[in-house]
Amino acid sequence: MKSLIWRQNCIGWLARFFYKCFGIKIGHIPDNQILWRKVFNTAQIKPNGDLKSVFFRDKRGVSCDLSRFTTKEKLMKKPVGNPELWIRKPGLVAFSVLSVRSLSDNKPIDVLHDPNFYSHCIFSGRPSVGQVKRLKEKSYFEEEPKV
Repeated sequence: MKSLIWRQNCIGWLARFFYKCFGIKIGHIPDNQILWRKVFNTAQIKPNGDLKSVFFRDKRGVSCDLSRFTTKEKLMKKPVGNPELWIRKPGLVAFSVLSVRSLSDNKPIDVLHDPNFYSHCIFSGRPSVGQVKRLKEKSYFEEEPKV
């Protein structure tokens, strides 16, 4: 059943539906899966549109979403919180699970599934400044933000 959730056909959809309905935690996320993280706050992006290092260094844990388990439309909805800090149009940054795992030097980082929120994942550790720089190089904008 575990490998079925990664299929792109009807069987994969049914397996993901089953996992979602019963809140089953996904133990291992394959390296080739794409993760999305939303840019919505002025603290996350520079005026020229480049990501700030803080984008991948959240004290509460770096959260992201499995692209296979959600849609861009769901993620691009206006965030909650202080509207004064929102940028005009949120953006979406994409990167692979492998790009997170390959950051490991002496401090391994993995991507863990959060069964309470179907598509939600969180990094197992806080990336160092050097690791953030490497992750920014391996990331790209799926949706360009407007500051």
